[in-house]
Amino acid sequence: MAKEFGEKKYSLIIPVFFVLLTVSATVSIIGNALSLNTSDGGIGIDQSVISNSSQNTIIFKIVLSAILAALFLLLAIFGFIEVFEPDRYKARVLTRDLEESLVRIANRSESFEVLLVVTSFILIPIGLANALITNQSEQLIFALVFLVIAYYTYNRRISTREAIKRALPLNPEMDLTGLSSLVSKDKKYVRKALLYLISYEGFSVHYDHITEKIEYAEPQTSTIVSVAAATASTATEEVVQVGTEDRIETELSPCPYCGAAPLVANAMFCSECGASMIATK
Repeated sequence: MAKEFGEKKYSLIIPVFFVLLTVSATVSIIGNALSLNTSDGGIGIDQSVISNSSQNTIIFKIVLSAILAALFLLLAIFGFIEVFEPDRYKARVLTRDLEESLVRIANRSESFEVLLVVTSFILIPIGLANALITNQSEQLIFALVFLVIAYYTYNRRISTREAIKRALPLNPEMDLTGLSSLVSKDKKYVRKALLYLISYEGFSVHYDHITEKIEYAEPQTSTIVSVAAATASTATEEVVQVGTEDRIETELSPCPYCGAAPLVANAMFCSECGASMIATK
């Protein structure tokens, strides 16, 4: 059965992106074909204005655009199959692991980083079509710059948090300046990352805003729970063992008249003298 639409909404952006690229390559084919048709005998156009080399360049652009359109279309179809996973098909690229990674990245991104990525998502297909038709690539350059900025700010923020997590357990007491030097990050970014870890991830750290002193305390909750569980388990085993021994001892009580041990537990009569065993229970 195909996957529900919402299960992989982040992975769906990949085949949609290839659809946009397919459209841009198709637009490039049409635009270059119109340019070639105009150069071959358009009204009011002197054929000598357009040289043979220009016509060859346009033809090359048409062929290149056609190849790119076919490639992008195949990738888009493959992406949609991977996202929705029809019957008896197992995704190999857009798997649940990739989906979880995309969700994690989206949840940890700032609003301006998401805006930059979405803007690049739109500019890249537009820039590709414009570059193939007019040889101008300003949109592609802007899209690349936006992606670099988004990646740099995201990676700086996440790497700062991870560096703090590794550094503080080894250095439980220090100030903000020392921590910044230790993780090789700017002081204001370290403060912001530290406050985020304390507020949203429950990082076991006390930070004094005035003195900028940082004190790390190793969390003890898991240890206490483990000790309590082990103690409870041991006590339960002892109770079970004592109860079992008492029951066995009661069930196998000897005959009060001849002292013979019963052959079976809870016997009503002695197997030796025939006396009643009920009085012993």
